[in-house]
Amino acid sequence: MRILLFYKNITIDGGAERLLVEEYLAFKRLGYDVCLVTFEFNSNLAIGEEIKEEDVIILKSKLWLSSVYQFFSLLKRNKGAHCIASSGFVECYFASLFSGANIHTRQHHPTSMDIENTNKYSLLRRAEYQNVLANTLEPSWIEHCRSKFSLRSSLYFTLKDIIESRLAKRANNVFVLSAFAQLEQDLFYSVKSEVIQGALRCTAPKYNLVQSLQENKALKVLSVCRLERQKRVDRSLMAFSKFLKNQPEAKFYIGGRGPEETYLRKLVCDLNIEKSVVFLGFIPDELLLDYFGSADVFINLDWADFNITVYEALSVGTFVLTSNEGDCDEILIAKNYITQVNPHDSEGIVKALELVSQRTLLFDQEEVSRRLEAYTWDNFCRSTLEFLQ
Repeated sequence: MRILLFYKNITIDGGAERLLVEEYLAFKRLGYDVCLVTFEFNSNLAIGEEIKEEDVIILKSKLWLSSVYQFFSLLKRNKGAHCIASSGFVECYFASLFSGANIHTRQHHPTSMDIENTNKYSLLRRAEYQNVLANTLEPSWIEHCRSKFSLRSSLYFTLKDIIESRLAKRANNVFVLSAFAQLEQDLFYSVKSEVIQGALRCTAPKYNLVQSLQENKALKVLSVCRLERQKRVDRSLMAFSKFLKNQPEAKFYIGGRGPEETYLRKLVCDLNIEKSVVFLGFIPDELLLDYFGSADVFINLDWADFNITVYEALSVGTFVLTSNEGDCDEILIAKNYITQVNPHDSEGIVKALELVSQRTLLFDQEEVSRRLEAYTWDNFCRSTLEFLQ
């Protein structure tokens, strides 16, 4: 069986791109003939170091229509293959017409948790839009974004939504990362989707402790993400400033870079917690587990339905505090390895930090590792294969 993983532009080291590469590598480990198909590929990306050059098919052209035609021709030549599209759904729809290919889609973000996903702004989605506003913790972000669109933009979003709706209905399978996204697919497109989640290469990876963190014997709280508004690092910092009143020796380590960095540094000064917060800058993928394993608590209030870093932190024995919007393992929540909080409830986050800080010596790695078996990338691909065969 040949598998084509389509992602329109692989140009940044983002979370969706990282998932794509892990999916590619897992299919390779399982012995499948798998290729990445894209219109643009940045070979200098950190995530691209493990990709074989011969496994990347670049359909690059100055004309959009030409790239789509190349995609169609590729699908036509590989009629028995399975194409899983994780972005570029408009291009995938047109390329798949009359190609006879097996088309599947994988949705990375529900539109309710992604400002840039424009389906909810379609003029034909007024009822769905109100449902989105009623079921998100960030309605003001969405409303503000919508207010900036012109009528021309709205018409474009409407056309795009119509095309993507047709692809969803004609796809062999629609894969999503959470039950929340599954409900949204039903609401928007009246299609049945399958929840398949993956996060880890192995459940108990090796790692090295980071010396600079180990020198601090007080509670160590870690956040690692791209520093942008939807990651809500500012809310973590505001809660941490209150938490310091009871644990003044605690340290908050922030890994990552992004457009919010200047704002976050100013916020730290305004909160007068400069001595308790350390900005680590960009952390390469190969060092991520070292940092996760060196912390006592990993905090992630990301506006997302499923977060890979939650499971990566657990795999190296670190408790996790995360947003209650995300789809997390219920058993790990019941066992208090994962604590979910309302990202808008600062006092609730403080209480959660206090409770987690009291449990740092009660982490049963064997118990957690057994549970994490369900979230390996190999199992992710095996579950996908069940629907392809």
